[in-house]
Amino acid sequence: MENRIKTLISKHNITIVDDSNLSLRSKPSNEDVDFIKANKQLFIDYIKSEQIAKEKVAEERKRKIDAIEGLTELENAIDEHDNYQYEIERRMQNENLSSFLPEKPKSNIEELKIKYPRATAYLTAKNWSYASNVEKMVAGRKALERIINGENFKIVLEDMEAEWLSNCKNKIWD
Repeated sequence: MENRIKTLISKHNITIVDDSNLSLRSKPSNEDVDFIKANKQLFIDYIKSEQIAKEKVAEERKRKIDAIEGLTELENAIDEHDNYQYEIERRMQNENLSSFLPEKPKSNIEELKIKYPRATAYLTAKNWSYASNVEKMVAGRKALERIINGENFKIVLEDMEAEWLSNCKNKIWD
């Protein structure tokens, strides 16, 4: 019965509305309608349990990311430097402000990268996961998940780069 509930939820994109009503995105057969009506509470319970399971997975993933030593500090430093560059450019656009430069950031990104190599590897893989090239994006996403799950970041980055190089070699004559 659970398989049929799961199949119908997927087939008709069934969601919960107002905690007690179901919404269907496609028109079901009469047989499906009868089954859904007869087992409405089972559908609601199944959908809610799936949502809870997804939330637990997301919370666990966030906890793992938050546990990466130095990640927040490195991200803040990068943001600080980006904001500094933006502010310089903004002031150079305005003749009245061009002689008043903002205060330089106190953080040193290169030192932080050396101090927190796992956080650096995480950010490298994260940047790759945003690539416009699909193969590079996939390699980055795989590496990102492996780093989040605690694998050796040096090996993960080597694998990521090797996968990308392999894809490049395979596309040379395309």
